Amino acid sequence: MNSPMREAFLKAADHIERHPSRFDFLRVRVPVSPRDCGCALGWVGYFYGLRDCSFGEILRYIHPERANSDWSGLDRAFYNAMAGGRHYWQQDAALCAQRLRAYADQHFPFIPEVPKETIAEMLRPFRTDTLPVWAALRDREAIYADARSRAYGNFRRGLARILARPTKEAV
Repeated sequence: MNSPMREAFLKAADHIERHPSRFDFLRVRVPVSPRDCGCALGWVGYFYGLRDCSFGEILRYIHPERANSDWSGLDRAFYNAMAGGRHYWQQDAALCAQRLRAYADQHFPFIPEVPKETIAEMLRPFRTDTLPVWAALRDREAIYADARSRAYGNFRRGLARILARPTKEAV
């Protein structure tokens, strides 16, 4: 299952590879149509569905976890990763497409989709027609006990205290 951003990177790479004359590193806006010229980030933004925004805004969509960062740091990190030791990708459409695919693989890896049959097989012990409801709940609790954090436990205890308080109407 590909993320939408990975799909945008791969579509941009395909587009630049098929239409090298429409790749222009100096264009710093998202293209309006597929016939326009655009930079690597512009084509990623275009295929992600963005319109009329700068490359700084596109970078914030690519890495939302760093959205509050200085955009110059974001673009430096992106361009260094795109370079991959080859700094002339800005002039070579084929190399740009190759570097876009490498960036997508590194930052947005492909996650294979789990078949529904496998999920159903994993959930079989929890089916209520094979186990009594209480047993399924008990087993589920045992499996997830290690995964629960103290914060979640504190949240549940706090919620229980809130629910246990008498309401104004009851007083």
